[in-house]
Amino acid sequence: MKFGVMIFQGGFTYPQIKELWLKSEKFGFDSVWAYDHLNDCLEGWTLISSLAPLSENIRFGLMVTCNSYRHPPLLAKMAATLDIISNGRLEFGIGAGDAPSEYEGYGYPCPKASTRIEQLEEALRIIKMIWTEERPTYRGKYYSIKEARNKPKPVQKPHPPIWIGSLSGKRLISRVAALHADVYNVRAWNPTDYLNKMEVFKESCRSVGRRYENVVKTIHVDFAIARTRSKIKEKLREYAEFRRLPVDECKKVCIHGTPETCAEKVKEYADLGVQGMIWCFQPNKRMEDLQLLSEVIQQFK
Repeated sequence: MKFGVMIFQGGFTYPQIKELWLKSEKFGFDSVWAYDHLNDCLEGWTLISSLAPLSENIRFGLMVTCNSYRHPPLLAKMAATLDIISNGRLEFGIGAGDAPSEYEGYGYPCPKASTRIEQLEEALRIIKMIWTEERPTYRGKYYSIKEARNKPKPVQKPHPPIWIGSLSGKRLISRVAALHADVYNVRAWNPTDYLNKMEVFKESCRSVGRRYENVVKTIHVDFAIARTRSKIKEKLREYAEFRRLPVDECKKVCIHGTPETCAEKVKEYADLGVQGMIWCFQPNKRMEDLQLLSEVIQQFK
């Protein structure tokens, strides 16, 4: 299993983010991520472009890019450029978007979810054409390109890995993942939630003629980790404040406990077929949490 860290950059200063990024590589994580929001945080693509040259081996991306915020052909160009800057380390995460207040605040049209998912599917067709073809032309319902030139091409061939992210795991978005994803990442609140979402995805794969086994399955999870029982309770209280949920509810939706206990819960997911896990590093987290997580992941290396 591979492991990543998703930094919720809205809760950290730039120096803190930079330290988390570099320590993620030092501690043996396979990937490091930021999110793609607009309100109270640093802009995602600008942020990861500044951080990528500071690291050497760790892979990185946005978990996940909101398709609505950038015109897809330009986004493809941005991603190709960053793949070159990083010598082929970009993981291209993208989704349909789900933050109406940001759409409204920044003046973006916010169509219904089914329309945003249609736009995402069309965008992915264009993005892959921009990455792999010489002068592609495409006229779609939402986007069009005409003999679009893009050189240089991405370092990774045929293109950077495409991660499609979904909170809901519902049929429409899972179908887009079945069509286009190299990696399908879902929010897993617990093992049962994961299995339910994968049943939907299996059906989507069957409907489009894609082998379920040919798509890498990953999850992103919340966590509360510490060495002692009292400290674990404190971490759970902090997490509950962040999520605005009762502590007892939080225990049901996050991996929590000592490094040893957390490793047991990771193994439970691994036994279900999960191939990668992204740990959500929220504003209530500290560097000590990252170090404790590194003890967990070393048991699976």
